[in-house]
Amino acid sequence: RGHVAFAAFHVVFVLACSVHVPIELAPAAAAWLRVPARAAHAAANALAWLLAALGLVAVYAMVAG
Repeated sequence: RGHVAFAAFHVVFVLACSVHVPIELAPAAAAWLRVPARAAHAAANALAWLLAALGLVAVYAMVAG
C-alpha cells in the first residue's frame, strides 16, 4: 500500500500534465499535420482526457495495489 502524500503528488502531476497537453499539442498538430485548428483542439482534448484517465488509474494501482 502506498503513502497518501505520494498519491497526492502524483495526482497533481497527472492533472497538470493532462491540462498542459492540449495547450501545447493542438497548435503543433494544426501546424505540422495541416489539420483545421478545431480538429486539432478536439484531438488534443481527447488525448488529454485519455492521459488523465490512464494516469489516475496508474496512481490508484500504485497506491492501492
